[in-house]
Amino acid sequence: MPGSREDTHWAVPEFLRVGAKLASAGDPTSQGQLATALSLTRRQGAPAWELKSVIDLADALIKDDRLPEARAMLDPVLSAFPDGSRSTYWHIAQSMSLDG
Repeated sequence: MPGSREDTHWAVPEFLRVGAKLASAGDPTSQGQLATALSLTRRQGAPAWELKSVIDLADALIKDDRLPEARAMLDPVLSAFPDGSRSTYWHIAQSMSLDG
């Protein structure tokens, strides 16, 4: 679907993210969907959805014992929210980055 007209719809990243969570985020196909959702949120300039997508992808990576990869994905997104401390999702991502 990336590169097609359908991926420009504003809700596609969220559909992919939720679908992957419902399927099984630990499954490689679901992780691929989460990575695609993350990429689309970045292309769309949707930082709040980017944060939600990176949380779900990082969670899947942590469950696969891939903490360094999870942190590498979380940290740049967190740094893009200089005053993210008011966001529940920012706190979740911050906790994941620190605790793993």
